[in-house]
Amino acid sequence: MKLKYTLIWLCMIATGTTAWGQSFLRGAYVRSEVEFENTDMVLYDFSRARTRGRVVKAKYFAKDANHQFEEWQNGKQILFYCSGAFSESWDTDSPPLGICVDNGRIVNRNLDQRMDGLIIVYNGGAQEGGIAVVNIDEESVHVSQGGDAEYDLRDTEDRLMFLRWASQQGATVFQTQLMYTKSHGYGFPQHNLTYGDEAERRFLAICMKDGVVHHIVIDHPESDYLNRASDKVVRYLKDQMGYQIFGLFNLDTGGKNIMRAYNEDGNELSRGPKAANEATNLLVYYVD
Repeated sequence: MKLKYTLIWLCMIATGTTAWGQSFLRGAYVRSEVEFENTDMVLYDFSRARTRGRVVKAKYFAKDANHQFEEWQNGKQILFYCSGAFSESWDTDSPPLGICVDNGRIVNRNLDQRMDGLIIVYNGGAQEGGIAVVNIDEESVHVSQGGDAEYDLRDTEDRLMFLRWASQQGATVFQTQLMYTKSHGYGFPQHNLTYGDEAERRFLAICMKDGVVHHIVIDHPESDYLNRASDKVVRYLKDQMGYQIFGLFNLDTGGKNIMRAYNEDGNELSRGPKAANEATNLLVYYVD
C-alpha cells in the first residue's frame, strides 16, 4: 500500500526563516518550501536511510539521456529528476562540459580546468545509488573497486588511468562547480559574493545529519549571483538545519533547465521550464 504524504511543518525561526514541507516514504523524501533572508528556496531532501526495505537512490545519464531514461525507468518509482552537468552546446546530443563517464562509457575525456568538483555516482554494490564527492583542486580520487588506487585528475597520466578504471568498473562520473566542502570550506572568496551575472540557481548538497547521509537538491528560483546564492544555501543548511555538508555543487539551470518532482503516487509536485526530451544529461532520484 502506498503511503500518503504528511504535512510536516510551518514555522518561523528567530532569523526570519519560514518553512513548509511535505514528507513522503516515511520521511525518506521531504519537499520543503523555505524563505531564508528574504530568499525563497525549495529543497528536495533524499535520505539514504533504508525505509521499509527500500532506499532512495541516485542515477545519472550523460549520453542519450532521454532515451536511456525512458528505457531504464520501467518498474521504478521516479521521485525527481533535473539537469546535472553543464553542456558544451544546447544540442540534445551535446556531451557534458568537463570529464564525464556514463556507466562505463567515456563521454568526455577533457577535464574542464575551471571546474573543481567531481561527482561519482555508484551504479552497483552496497553503495548503489550513493554519491561520492571530490575536490579535484585539493585531493586525489581514491577508488577501491578493482584494487585500491588514487588519481590526481590534474595530472594527464593519472587522468588517463582514472578513465581506464572508470570504464572497466562501469562507473558514472561528471564534473561541475564545487561551491563548498567540509574539508576546505567555501570554493570562492567570501568578500566577492556578487561576482558574475545574476541567474536562477540549483544546487546539489551531499550532507550528513544524525549519522544519515542526505542528498539535497536546492532550487533557488530567484535570480542571484552564484557565490551569494551558494553562501545562503550553506548557511541555511549548516546553521539553521544542522547538516554537515560534504559537498555543495552547482547544477545547470541555463539552456537546459530541466526539473520534475513527483510524490510517491506519481503525481507531479513541481516542474522546470524544459522537458526531459530536451535533456543532454539527467540526475534522477528514485526507489525500486
